[in-house]
Amino acid sequence: MGALRKVVGVAAAGIVVLAALATPASTRPVATVTVSSVSVNASWKESWLTATLTFSGTVDEAAQLTIFVRPADRPGNVAAKTELPVAAAGAFTGQLRLPARLLPGVYTLRVTGTGSSGGIPPVDAPFTVPAPPEGIVDKAGVATRKGGTFVDRVQGTVAVLWARFHFAVPPQGKVVEISWYTPSFKFIGTVKKPYKATVETFLANTTGHLQAGTWYAIAKVGGKVVKRARLKIV
Repeated sequence: MGALRKVVGVAAAGIVVLAALATPASTRPVATVTVSSVSVNASWKESWLTATLTFSGTVDEAAQLTIFVRPADRPGNVAAKTELPVAAAGAFTGQLRLPARLLPGVYTLRVTGTGSSGGIPPVDAPFTVPAPPEGIVDKAGVATRKGGTFVDRVQGTVAVLWARFHFAVPPQGKVVEISWYTPSFKFIGTVKKPYKATVETFLANTTGHLQAGTWYAIAKVGGKVVKRARLKIV
C-alpha cells in the first residue's frame, strides 16, 4: 500500500512539472494585422451605385482574413463581406464590390481572421461613400391617381397619369425637373418643382384618353437624370 502511494506521488509531481512548462493562453503570441489604406472608386447613375473598395495592409503571419463593411452608425449591419487568403507574412491588398443600393455615408472596414497562431484581433478603418449632387431616389413610379399605388401596366381608358419620386438623399440643387415622353419617346414637356422629399406631378389628356403604349416620366436635377418612371397602357 505504501508503494502504491509512492508511485501516485511521483506521477502527480510529473503532472505539476508539465503544467509549469505549458504556456498560458493569455501569453501566447497572437497574429496582428494593420490596415494602411482604404479608398473608394464610386460613381452614381440614376440613383444606383457602382463602387469598388480597395484596401491594403500587413499581417505578421500567413492568415485567412475576413473583411466586413458596416455602416459606422449601425455596426451590427454587414453591408458587404469578402475572404482574403494571405499565403505568408507581409503586405496584402484586396478589393470589395459595394452593393448598388448602398446609401452615401461613413462606413467602417473591419479586418479580422485566423492565423497559424489563432484568431486575429479585429482592426477597423473608416471610409466615406460620397453622395451624388443630384441626390438619390429610392422609390419612383407612375399611378393613375394622385398618391395612388404604383403600377407598371394598366388596361383600358386612361386620361391622367401621376408620377411620383421619393428622395432618400436630397440633391444639392433646389429644383427638380420632371419631363414626360410619349410611347414613341416624343418629348411632351417639363414640369419644374421645388425640391421636397416627395415630388409628384401629372400628365393629362383633357380631350380624351392617352394612347396605348409605355409612357415615361424622367426626373432630373441640375440636368442629370436621378430616376426614370414608366407605365404601360394596353
